[in-house]
Amino acid sequence: MSTPFGHIILDFDGVLSDSLAVACEELNAISARFYPVIPRAESAEDMTRVYCGPLQTSLRRFGLSDAETKDFFDRHSAAMQARASAIRPFDDVVRVVAELPWQMCSIVTSSYSNAVREILAKSPSYEEGMFRFICGRELKQPKSKKITDILDAVGISSRQALHVGDTVSDLIYSRSVPIPFCAVGWGYHPLPYLRAFGPDFAVASATEFERLVKESVFETATVN
Repeated sequence: MSTPFGHIILDFDGVLSDSLAVACEELNAISARFYPVIPRAESAEDMTRVYCGPLQTSLRRFGLSDAETKDFFDRHSAAMQARASAIRPFDDVVRVVAELPWQMCSIVTSSYSNAVREILAKSPSYEEGMFRFICGRELKQPKSKKITDILDAVGISSRQALHVGDTVSDLIYSRSVPIPFCAVGWGYHPLPYLRAFGPDFAVASATEFERLVKESVFETATVN
């Protein structure tokens, strides 16, 4: 029997946005100029070496202080925002969300919300307002706080919701809420790597994601 989800909270980069290549380019550019101790990244496998845990502390292993880590991520988010025109959404994933009940999904992301909307607008399945909340970097809050605030606003418990992400950091934020976590296999960390951390669900494709969420949503609607 599937688990009923009353609300689905999705990460953006690597889940709804095909931004890995651009993220690697900007990571390498910033690292080469300011923090050469950070290794180059060209793939999702490389990202497991750079971001091996919580983003806030993952760069300590290369000798960066917390202030330097914040500076790195501020620079990287600004660079990603500036390159939004070069990034495409995952149309097949956006379509799955669009076919769910209106505003049943929200976005929690380290990207700026205006960049999120610019990228999503490139998908033929996207409609302004289809997401209940888009909580971006401008809020200056950890993802766990954003998730908790969304659940409070929607009025459901964390057990009735689902967090969908593509990195170990996303999974760790889920555990701190706690909220069930679904790892996806098309983002910044490879699915076999994510499975080693024990996600509640794991999907390798948009088709598998569609099956997971639609079976749950429509089963719940039938029961109600």
